[in-house]
Amino acid sequence: MICWTYPRTLSQIERVRTTFIGLLVTRRMTEPHIGHLARVLESAPDRYHIPRSVLKLALYLIKFAVGPPICSLDPWLCKLSEINWDFVWIRKDVCLRITTHLDDEDNLRASIGDLVHHINTTPDKVGTVYGVACSIFHCTIVRVDKDPHGTSFAHTLALQFLPSFYARKMSTPGIEALSRLGCQSSGVEFLDIISVKYRYQNRQRTFTTDRGSAAEKVPVEVWTRIADFLTSPSDLVSLASISPQALSTAAALTRYPWVEVRVCNWRMEEFRLVDVVGSASPIPETTKETEDDVIGQYYRQLGRAKFTAIVDGQRVTVDLVQDEGRRYVVCRAMSLELRLTLVVQ
Repeated sequence: MICWTYPRTLSQIERVRTTFIGLLVTRRMTEPHIGHLARVLESAPDRYHIPRSVLKLALYLIKFAVGPPICSLDPWLCKLSEINWDFVWIRKDVCLRITTHLDDEDNLRASIGDLVHHINTTPDKVGTVYGVACSIFHCTIVRVDKDPHGTSFAHTLALQFLPSFYARKMSTPGIEALSRLGCQSSGVEFLDIISVKYRYQNRQRTFTTDRGSAAEKVPVEVWTRIADFLTSPSDLVSLASISPQALSTAAALTRYPWVEVRVCNWRMEEFRLVDVVGSASPIPETTKETEDDVIGQYYRQLGRAKFTAIVDGQRVTVDLVQDEGRRYVVCRAMSLELRLTLVVQ
């Protein structure tokens, strides 16, 4: 088996997705029952003894990292009773296998082998297909290349996914790797997922514009600027039906996180995060003299990051912080400062 890694330098979209997924995972870890689930999973002898609640948690986190990171989307988009928990296709080119103890070499090799075999024996999967093995604590990504001449594959090491409950920084190698895998989608599949959410009939595959029309002459850069004024991911579906260039723009923008917020009059708003301004520094080492309130302040800052967002065609700074109610509060740095609550289902 050949090991492979991603390039060390993150692109802009990879930075924003990695940081945002880190916030989501950190938020989940503050929920009281997560600690209990982690203890239960540690004692599970194999994947057949994983509780259903842990399966749901793993599927939720991995789908959000690898699929469209849009808070207003239903995380399931299917009935849980209809899911084949042995192998879950969370994207047309990404297959998930939830297991245990990936830090054990034998379990790691067995999980990789199971994924490669399943992908190889799935007839409609060709080209480059990815497998993800996840034990909550760790994950590994397998790349399978299928062509008429045969199959080759490579995989990452077992990467830490869930931060320690005593973590001093938000991100982990597993969160970063999965977030970067999410950036590798063309985005067209994400448009289809959004269409299901918003009950569009069928997103048009053929464009209504005539050959040589003005719409077909508009470059991608102009469509990107127009998209800055869209207020919901559902608008991207309409944009995608105008021309091939508009489709390219809409597909690319589905890969960025879309944040759903509730404003003071209870109206829901959405906006797109496009870059990371900064996140809290790793928590420094403490000593027995460090006061409890200082440690508490450090950990409150852990689940926090500043992003550049697109709101009404403008680039603004949003500060996502976790308040005492374990919701994310967003402060928009605009002429009028608003305090918004990000609802993470």
